[in-house]
Amino acid sequence: MVIDRLRSGVSPREEAETRSIARRRHRAVVRCLSQAGPMAFDELVDRVAIRERELDAVPPDLDHHATVYASLSLTHVPALIDAGVVAYDADTRRIALTDRGHRFRNAAATRTEHGVWNRAFLAQSFVWIVVVLAARLDVAPLAGIPALWLVGCCVGTTFVTSIGYAWWAHRPTAWTYRRR
Repeated sequence: MVIDRLRSGVSPREEAETRSIARRRHRAVVRCLSQAGPMAFDELVDRVAIRERELDAVPPDLDHHATVYASLSLTHVPALIDAGVVAYDADTRRIALTDRGHRFRNAAATRTEHGVWNRAFLAQSFVWIVVVLAARLDVAPLAGIPALWLVGCCVGTTFVTSIGYAWWAHRPTAWTYRRR
């Protein structure tokens, strides 16, 4: 494991961050902190427990809350602190997302929230494949359109969609505004 890490040039912190993306509660902690900003540990436990109950349609249960509390305090929050994704301020007793945590959130959100953009790029690719094939097969309305013009339109729409995605993926969060 250590030799593989040395060969790949990946630091232990980057490796921990990558492993964290795969964990559901890690993503839940990051999402709660990015939406609401810094908060006390108990408030974070409440938000994660509520979120899990909503996602899994689990009825409110004290055992579930205790399980979330134990797993966050013993496993998930310490791992996120070690990865540099969250920071704990002992003076205020609050947990906050770090700059690395905001990048983590964008990476973790790729699978869930960015799905609409994935579908947009896929649909755009499909449309342009159909249009180019129709032009090459001399289908009536597209037969006279020059190939260079079609390529220009394809590149242009891809560029506009990419700019829209980049703006959306890197938009400021509520925590960014609170820090200013």
